[in-house]
Amino acid sequence: MDYAKEVARWTYEDLQREINKRLKTSGNTLYKIACGSDVDEPIEHAWIGAYFMKSSKRIGVYFRCSDAQFGREIAQQLQNDRVEIIEELGSDIIWTMDEGGGGAGVRLPCDDIFLPENREQRKEFFAVWTNNFINTFRPRLKRIVEEI
Repeated sequence: MDYAKEVARWTYEDLQREINKRLKTSGNTLYKIACGSDVDEPIEHAWIGAYFMKSSKRIGVYFRCSDAQFGREIAQQLQNDRVEIIEELGSDIIWTMDEGGGGAGVRLPCDDIFLPENREQRKEFFAVWTNNFINTFRPRLKRIVEEI
């Protein structure tokens, strides 16, 4: 089975279950990795994700804040760090965050996102950018949670 088609059907809980199985962990491991904390509240209001978008012929990695109160507070704090975040991540970043929520992302154009010969390129893109986003947003989220 093509891994992309299978992963596209996963819910967050499916992804969390597979990560816990591979790492032999339990609980919200993705959040613990991203923020270095056991606090569960922020995961509902700020997250990093990856996607395949066949209709737009692209894949991407993104960070989002919800439009709930806590998500808006996170976005507002991150908006203050906008220049530094873009400097860390680079000029390819698409910034849509403001005091009302939103986020940031990066895209890779792909004529056929499921083409097997492009698999390594896609895996490398996801690995590099997911790591970059975690390294950029984790310390800021940790600081924000401690301040709020």
